[in-house]
Amino acid sequence: DLRVDTFAVLPCELNSRDGGVKKKKKKEVPTLKIGTWNVRTMNKEGKLENLEREMRKQNIDILGLSEVRWTGEGEVIKGDYKMIYKGGTKKEYGVGLIYKKCMDKNVTKVIPKSDRVIAMKIRTDPIDTLIIQVYMPTSAATDDEVDAVYKQIEEVLNENGRGQIRPIIIGDWNSVVGNESVDNIVGNHGLGRRNERGEKLIEFCEQFNLWISNTWFEQHKRRLYTWKSPGDRMRFQIDYILTNQRFKNSIIKVRTFPGADIDSDHN
Repeated sequence: DLRVDTFAVLPCELNSRDGGVKKKKKKEVPTLKIGTWNVRTMNKEGKLENLEREMRKQNIDILGLSEVRWTGEGEVIKGDYKMIYKGGTKKEYGVGLIYKKCMDKNVTKVIPKSDRVIAMKIRTDPIDTLIIQVYMPTSAATDDEVDAVYKQIEEVLNENGRGQIRPIIIGDWNSVVGNESVDNIVGNHGLGRRNERGEKLIEFCEQFNLWISNTWFEQHKRRLYTWKSPGDRMRFQIDYILTNQRFKNSIIKVRTFPGADIDSDHN
C-alpha cells in the first residue's frame, strides 16, 4: 500500500501569545505531528481534496510536499487547511507546506526560497520552530545542482535564527544513509546501503549538528521504506526528518504511515 513518506511526533505546544491556538489541558502532552510526502504532482483533478482528506484521517498538523509542480508562489485555503507553495516557471519540481488553518496565527514567517526549498517559522513553546521542506534533485542531477540546494538550506538556517530556533528539516532527499550508524547522526535502524548522496547528507548534518531521526527508531521494514521502484521490485528509504542534536529528545516517534494514498510511488 502507498503511505505518507514519513512523519514525526514531537511534544510541542503552540504558543498562545497574540491570540494563537488555545493550549491543551495541562494533563495532556501537547504534540505536533509533522510529515513529508512526495505527491508527484498536484495538477491532477481532486488531488488537493485527497490530500486534505488524508491529513484529516491521519491527524497530521503540518505536511511538507515535494514535486507539487505548480508554477509561481502563493497560498491556497482548502477546508480546514492552508497551503503555501513555491514553484518555478515550468510545471516541474515545486515544494509546499500544508497545515491546519487554526495554526495560522502562530505562523510568524513564510520563506519561499526556491522550487526546491520552502520554510516557515511557527511560534511554539518552549522555543520557536523553523520547518524547512526540501526536494533534492535525483541521482541524474550534477553535484553542482545538489550543492546549490544544500546552499539554499544553509541560507534559510543562517537567516532565520540559527541556534535560536528548533529546526525541523523534512523532505525527499533522494539519498540513502543506510543502517550503519555514524556518531550521533545516523542510527542503526535505517534501511539499505549508504550511497554517495547519503554521504553528502551526513556531511551536511555534521556541519550543522543535525540528527537523522528516521534511523533511530526501530520499526518493521514496511514502516521504514519511503520509495518503491516501478513494479515494487526495490524499496528504499530516501525521505528523512532532521533536527538539531539539541532537540532530538523532542521527537517521540518517526515512521512511515500505512493507508495514505495519493497516487505516488513514495511511502
